[in-house]
Amino acid sequence: MNAVIEKENLVFQQMLPALLADHEREYAVVGDGKLLGTYTAYEDALQAGYEKFGPFRPFLVKQVLDTEPVHFISRDLCLT
Repeated sequence: MNAVIEKENLVFQQMLPALLADHEREYAVVGDGKLLGTYTAYEDALQAGYEKFGPFRPFLVKQVLDTEPVHFISRDLCLT
């Protein structure tokens, strides 16, 4: 993971308990080590991030959830 995004993810994790109280299931935008805000739709959060940070500065959009979902991706390459 990119070092900048790791930093933003650490900020998110530190804020997570407080965010869960009032913003569960919303999307948080974190950039420059600060919370920009929370949004009910992913698209709105992404748009806010681009408006604030532009297309070339990294920022994090992450859903506020008590437990982060695990996604399994199959790599079954049996092509017979």
